[in-house]
Amino acid sequence: MGNKSRVEVLVAAVQQDGEILYKDMRLNTDAVIAIQGENYKYEEKTINGKQVKIIETSDRGVGKNRNISLLNAGSEFLLFSDEDIVYHDDYEKKIVESFERHPDADILLFCLNFPDRPKNEKKVDIKKERRAFVFNTMRYGTPNCAIRRESLLKANLWFSLLYGGGAPYASGEDSLFFREALKKKLKIYTVPCVIADMKQKESSWFHGYNDKYFRDKGVLAANLFPVLYCFFIFVFSWKAAKKAEGYSFFGIWGLMNAGAREYKGRTGR
Repeated sequence: MGNKSRVEVLVAAVQQDGEILYKDMRLNTDAVIAIQGENYKYEEKTINGKQVKIIETSDRGVGKNRNISLLNAGSEFLLFSDEDIVYHDDYEKKIVESFERHPDADILLFCLNFPDRPKNEKKVDIKKERRAFVFNTMRYGTPNCAIRRESLLKANLWFSLLYGGGAPYASGEDSLFFREALKKKLKIYTVPCVIADMKQKESSWFHGYNDKYFRDKGVLAANLFPVLYCFFIFVFSWKAAKKAEGYSFFGIWGLMNAGAREYKGRTGR
């Protein structure tokens, strides 16, 4: 076995062959591949001199899957990933150099390419290196994120089991992860550096605009912004009404507020 990588990639996958996936994603560092499958199985393999842990469980929920990978990670820097990412050959070098350039950073957010998307479709671009806070971290997904393992352990930081593919509510585990990191005084920076391409695939949670989608967004709003959730719901409803066919501003606003009431009733807040 070769030297341990400074960067370890934590992959959340569904019904995949771990060894084939490692190669398809063009990984060249250590990795933990957590697979939502049908059995409970743990394997350690050496692929191209790198240690790859493949963990299959019958548990469901992307948050649970990411937490499983975190429990089995051991490198200095951890890079979150999904099965539809293809990495550039120098991703480890870029990540390590970026952390060395920002010794106070706990989390770095990197760029991803979306080669299969139409050119006129809006993409999330990072223009410069700077601190990120609650509202601007909401633009990014978990696969943009690399974190110092030591910072994660000290902050006791984990993913919510309520949100994301396979969980009760559709999405938002990444935004909550960033919010919790900031609440625990971790420093987040954006880095205008592309480390991978994301392939176009069917979403595990978005199946078009429907009542559940908007109620779930209301649940997330009340969780993310306990004081300002009404403002978030107003702005989101106004924007969504322009593109959600069959839904008016007041229809969306009502569904999101119903979701917010559900969250507050569930938590007693």
